[in-house]
Amino acid sequence: HGAVALGGLIAFVLGLLWVVDPSQPALAIGVQVWLPIALVLGGSIFAVAWFARRSLQLADLAAERIGGRSMSGLSGYRAVVESVALDGRSGKALVRGETWNFVSAEALKPGQAASIVQVQGMTVELRPEVEVSKKGV
Repeated sequence: HGAVALGGLIAFVLGLLWVVDPSQPALAIGVQVWLPIALVLGGSIFAVAWFARRSLQLADLAAERIGGRSMSGLSGYRAVVESVALDGRSGKALVRGETWNFVSAEALKPGQAASIVQVQGMTVELRPEVEVSKKGV
């Protein structure tokens, strides 16, 4: 995109220089007019490119920090079991407002909190969260 912007800036400057008939020097556009315009346009292009690149870097850092941008980015998120099959090791769970199919090595109950271990296609693997006892507090 930077090459296209630079090409546009060059075309703009050349267009200003070539727009007037050279046999009519009184109608020419002076350097004091086109140079500041070209500098402002070039600076604007640079500023937009810099802000776009910085935004992309910040988005990449945020995605890396929260583990996003892929289905495996759900690992570590909390899920709440909605329904279970008879064996208690599979069913439906609510994850970030979405209902997901789940499997688990341990039997789970509806309403129980669990953590996502990994994602396999459209199914999450859950591990029950350890409940902290409030006795003695």
